[in-house]
Amino acid sequence: MRFDWYEPTLLDVRPAVALGFVRELLGHADEEVVRPKRGYEHAMRLVRDDDTSVQVWWGGRNLHPHLVFTSDFADTATQAVRRQFPRHQVSRADVCEDMDLGPTTWDVLSNKVLRSADFHGVAVTHVGDFHRAKDGRSLYEGAASSEVRARLYEKGKEVQGRVAEEYRGILRRSGWTDTLCRLEFQIRPARKEGKLKLASLGASECVGFSSWARHLWEEISSEDVLKVDSIPWKPSRDDKVFYAMLHQYGKILRRLHDQLGGWDCVGLQIGEALGSVEIRD
Repeated sequence: MRFDWYEPTLLDVRPAVALGFVRELLGHADEEVVRPKRGYEHAMRLVRDDDTSVQVWWGGRNLHPHLVFTSDFADTATQAVRRQFPRHQVSRADVCEDMDLGPTTWDVLSNKVLRSADFHGVAVTHVGDFHRAKDGRSLYEGAASSEVRARLYEKGKEVQGRVAEEYRGILRRSGWTDTLCRLEFQIRPARKEGKLKLASLGASECVGFSSWARHLWEEISSEDVLKVDSIPWKPSRDDKVFYAMLHQYGKILRRLHDQLGGWDCVGLQIGEALGSVEIRD
C-alpha cells in the first residue's frame, strides 16, 4: 500500500521555506498563482513537465503553510516531508493498493466491500456504469463526511478512458485494463491529535483510524493492522505561551497584517524588531 494523497500543514515554518522545499523537490517546474482555499490568503501551483503538480497555501487566518501532494508523486513527497519537517500535521491522507486477480477482480473485491458495509452498518454509494460495466464502476464505503472513507474502482478502465483514442486498442489488448482495480482509503481526522498522529503512520497503518476499514483491509490483504489510539494532544509550555500571546495581541498582529500586506511581512518585522530588544529569560 502507498500514499496517493497527502496534505501536511508545516508547523512553525515560513511560507518561503515551504515554497523552497517544494521547488527543490520538483526540480524544474512552472508556477502559477491559483485561488486559495480554507481561509488561506495565497496559493501557488507548481507543475512539472510530467504533469506532476503540488499546491502551496499560506497566509490569511492560517499561521502555517499547507501543502497538497496528489497522485503518484504523493508517496515520494510524503517521505520527503517527514524527513525535512517532522513536526507537521496532516488534514488528509489517501492510501491505495492496486490489485489484479484476473477476470474476477471486481466481483471478489466488491463483494468484500459490500459485506463489510453490511456487517458494520456503513453507508454505501454506487457510481458509474453498473448496467453494462464498460466504462468503469466505483463503490464507496462510508459517508462523504466521514473521517475514513473507502473507494473501490476499476483503475484499468479509468486509465483507458484518459488516454488518446489511438492508444485505447493497444491497452485493451493488453488485458489489464479490464481487470485492474484500486482500493483507496481516505483519512481526514477531525481532531488535532489525529492529524498529528497521521503524520507518523505508514500507509497501511492509516486504515487503523476506523475499525471497519481496518477489518476490510485485513480481510483483503491478510495483513494485521493495529487500531490507531486516540491520544489526546497536550500542549507544551511553549504552546500555551504562544496561544496566550495570540489571545492578548491578536488585534495588533492583524492590524500589522493589513498594514504590511501579509503574514510573511509581519514575521519579518517581528524578527527584525527582536534583534534590537532585550529578551528576559
